[in-house]
Amino acid sequence: MDETNFFHNFLLLYRPLNNVLNKKLEEYNLFTSQWSILFYINKYENITLVEIAKHLYVERPTITRAVLKLEELDYIEQIHGNNRREKRIQLTPLGQNVYNDIRNSLDTYQRHVLSGISDEEMKKMIQLMETIRNNIVEE
Repeated sequence: MDETNFFHNFLLLYRPLNNVLNKKLEEYNLFTSQWSILFYINKYENITLVEIAKHLYVERPTITRAVLKLEELDYIEQIHGNNRREKRIQLTPLGQNVYNDIRNSLDTYQRHVLSGISDEEMKKMIQLMETIRNNIVEE
């Protein structure tokens, strides 16, 4: 088995993809790390910083800085949760519009990148990536 070649090819895939995504996000003053947060907030609605940090495998101070930037852009807002100390995060109307615009652009790009790959192959790749991610975070 050639693990080195596998991870080398993964990095060769990751860097250009990340560059293209950052270029698409640039007009919204976002980077891929902030887009991941918007994506997660849109998917799960009214979530906490802790939940975002756990999902993205990032330290809470890093998430806090990114969330503050997203608040400055008026893409998200914090609301009080069940108790006074708990703050939940949701998209603002502007944030929802920005999310939808970016999502449409990325959907088109992703369909192009994944052309020629069947649904079955896609499901298998997702399973493999989830297994690899789980192996990494177990460390």
